[in-house]
Amino acid sequence: MSKRYAAAIYGALCLATSAYGTNFIEECGGLAEPDDYHINHLLGVITILEPGIYKFHAHDNGGLGFIDEIIIDGGVTGDVTITIGSCDVAGEPGAQDVGRIYLAHAGAWTATIKELHIAGDFSYKGPTVANQIGDTGSETFDVAGDVLNNIEVTGDIRADIDVTGNIAGNIAIGGLLAGDLSCTTAQDITLNGTGTHTGDITIEGAYSHTIFVADSMAGTIETGPYDGEAEMSGVICSTGDLATLEINGEMTGLIDSGGTIARLRINSGVEHSGSIMAADYLGDAEVSGDLTGWIGVGYLATLRIFGNLWCDIDVAHDLTYLLQCRCQLADSLIHVGGNIEGEILVLSGDMRGAGIEIDGDLNGAYTARKAMRATLTVHGNMPGTITIAGQQPTAHDALMGRIRIEGDMSGALFVGGELYDAYGDMSGGHVIINKSYVLDGPTDITIEGCYAGGAEFVAIDHDGWHKDDTWVDAPNGAKVTVDGNEYAQNTPAAHVWEISECKADMNNDWLVNGWDIDPFILALESTEQYALAYPGLGGSVLFHGDLNCDDVLNGFDIEPLIQRLSEGTCSPLCPGEPGAGRASPEFVADLLLTYVAAERVPTLIIAVDELITYHGNSSLGQYWAAVLQALLA
Repeated sequence: MSKRYAAAIYGALCLATSAYGTNFIEECGGLAEPDDYHINHLLGVITILEPGIYKFHAHDNGGLGFIDEIIIDGGVTGDVTITIGSCDVAGEPGAQDVGRIYLAHAGAWTATIKELHIAGDFSYKGPTVANQIGDTGSETFDVAGDVLNNIEVTGDIRADIDVTGNIAGNIAIGGLLAGDLSCTTAQDITLNGTGTHTGDITIEGAYSHTIFVADSMAGTIETGPYDGEAEMSGVICSTGDLATLEINGEMTGLIDSGGTIARLRINSGVEHSGSIMAADYLGDAEVSGDLTGWIGVGYLATLRIFGNLWCDIDVAHDLTYLLQCRCQLADSLIHVGGNIEGEILVLSGDMRGAGIEIDGDLNGAYTARKAMRATLTVHGNMPGTITIAGQQPTAHDALMGRIRIEGDMSGALFVGGELYDAYGDMSGGHVIINKSYVLDGPTDITIEGCYAGGAEFVAIDHDGWHKDDTWVDAPNGAKVTVDGNEYAQNTPAAHVWEISECKADMNNDWLVNGWDIDPFILALESTEQYALAYPGLGGSVLFHGDLNCDDVLNGFDIEPLIQRLSEGTCSPLCPGEPGAGRASPEFVADLLLTYVAAERVPTLIIAVDELITYHGNSSLGQYWAAVLQALLA
């Protein structure tokens, strides 16, 4: 018996049964012949036997019937187009539900569902497709209602999948997504094809599950409506590259690419607490609301944040083009593991909290249009520019935080307002350069305003003099300008420091004399109090005060201090052992008492007593005992 003959007999039996039953399926409006398919009305099963264009409708004595399963026989070779919906029977609804689509696979099977249109819901076990839907990417797989379970395709989907209702199950595609997948909501979407998926994934409602791309995605993944009410709390993950991501609601989930994210848009102007990770590269990214999650990328090209930044950004290598924030950067850390080749631009708010840390060089620019209250640290060199000023600078464009350049500075720094240490504790209002300050050009550090208090400063060679660290003060060399006054060298009165090479020069006036004794004793009492008393010299206190070169500042440095004072020389080397021709105990005691403030004499006496204990009954011990006796006389 032939396949078609058997189908015809079976269909006739089912037709007879349906007269007494509740379900009747008919093919109407299609271009197929009656013997190209057979129908089991009782079970709601349609079997397609030949390629063709089909339109099926089910109804019963009371109205809408059901189609539970569509089977495409394994012997079919060619294209099959199926539409499930109304046959325009008067008085009957237009929507039609489908339970399951199954493509039987037998041997060298070559059939495809070229187009599948379903006006109702997928239900039962959901559609399971064993090979391929579509062949050019221009065909369509439409579902006007809900998919209550799973869509499973073991091969490619080269048609567009458009589900108007909800998908309560999972979408699993074993091949490539070449068409577009559009639905209101879904559970997990898995693309296991090893290649590049060129289609788009669009989730119109809230999404709390996982989109997993086993390789790369050249199409667009888009979630949420533009009204910003739908939340993306799920995971979008790929082991390869992601081309375009559009999150149109609140983003509280995770975006994770094992390669690059070429384009990212988070379009809702609310708080986004989710995280964004790209192992390789984050290209053109834009966040319209606040960001409180975490961004971790290998390289960053462009990131624009139109709300507030309350989170950390970690760039493992270089910032290539632009990081732009329009409001506050509060309690946030922007970390760049490489160089800044582009620009960090803070447009409307100020930066507070942890600040910006650059492991490499600042070759590009940091620009803030308002005050800066946090720390900007460049661990490398700075040939680029730092600007803290609005388009029309005012006193409000202040540096209330700190700028620290660990390497050489050969670029330009401009503050349109003042330096302001708001708490008077050295926590802000200063610029530190730890190495050379060199540029054969115009003024390099410019503070348009003044110092707001007494704790602000600019320091070159801040951590202590080194022979390779210089401030070029030749004509047209590097300068510091504060409130219109230019400084091209060390100026203690203005808290513009070039750290001197003189060991024991505790007030950094490039001289070694009695005026260095009191600050030395103050440093013995407290290096913190010394730094507050001499703003800008806290970083060099060990270089200047450790006179026996044991890397500790303590009372044992008094002996070499007295020797250096007696020599009166400026040298970066520690003095040697005291000679036999040292000054008398009475002279030393008088020298110390002359220059040490009265409130610090007890500290001086304790330090001398420690020297006596240290040297014991030796000649040096006896010498310092005599000094102590003279101090107490």
